[in-house]
Amino acid sequence: MFFASGQRFPAYRTLGAVGAAIAAAIVVALGTLSGRPAAEIAIVTLTAPSSFLLAVKLSVVAFGHERIVFYEKTLFVLGATALALQLAGRAPGRGLDLSALGIGVFLIFGRCGCYMVACCYGCPARRGVSYGEEHARAGFPRWLLGRSLLPLQLIDAGLSAVAVTAALIIWSADSPPGHAAAVYLVVYGLGRFVEERFRFDAARPRWCGASEAQWTALLIAWGVVLLVGTHWWTIANAAILSAAFVIVVATPRRLTDAWHVAELADKLRGLEAQAIKRVVTTLGIHARHPRHRCPPRHSCRPGARLHRLCP
Repeated sequence: MFFASGQRFPAYRTLGAVGAAIAAAIVVALGTLSGRPAAEIAIVTLTAPSSFLLAVKLSVVAFGHERIVFYEKTLFVLGATALALQLAGRAPGRGLDLSALGIGVFLIFGRCGCYMVACCYGCPARRGVSYGEEHARAGFPRWLLGRSLLPLQLIDAGLSAVAVTAALIIWSADSPPGHAAAVYLVVYGLGRFVEERFRFDAARPRWCGASEAQWTALLIAWGVVLLVGTHWWTIANAAILSAAFVIVVATPRRLTDAWHVAELADKLRGLEAQAIKRVVTTLGIHARHPRHRCPPRHSCRPGARLHRLCP
């Protein structure tokens, strides 16, 4: 919460609104200084926030709750911007560059909001940020209260700032249309792929051991190759992420991985509340409530990696 003139302001939404205003101002300034048509600047400036809000509303319809995922909303905004520019009879390349720069600036403030409200947090660390009871009431896991966590949100904000800087350098060098947006996605994608290893917020889906963001980063890398062309940096980015993806998928899943620890903690909370009597995690950890008599050993799921919690 922010306090001003005796009023309370929600940190996440306040920083999001400030980030959106600054991003819009930067887009207008860059577009004007580079001589882009006023109509094109207006389309980019208005389409980005409106399509973002539309995407959030659609997520409520599709999932039953508000789902704000950076990659998901970024692709939706860029697609909507390209479509709007095409309908207006304008080439989308420069407009997408401006839109990507605005998105990157917005993310810097958005991640600071995540840091303040305790979402998208990192793994336990010797030094970092810890959250308290107020955050737990808003949904932060109680088993992590008071524990020092890696401030991954601020690291991601810094990553977005680096990606925006790289894209601005490409923009100022009068590169081909669309290259500044591609550079932002390349730089951010490389960093985000690594960041996922240290993320402890296990709410996002995973497939074959890779997180949703890692899958998306890989697909975007090859999409950049198809849309921008086979330049050395697009090919190198796609090759690096492909190799890293293979390593992630081939590496055996560990009991201490963030998503598994979070899964076990969630199941143990169910046992504590006596909502269920016995649980088994996806990696074969069995646990039961002390008052529940465990079934015979042969009835437990075959191939369980650990059975000591269910004697």
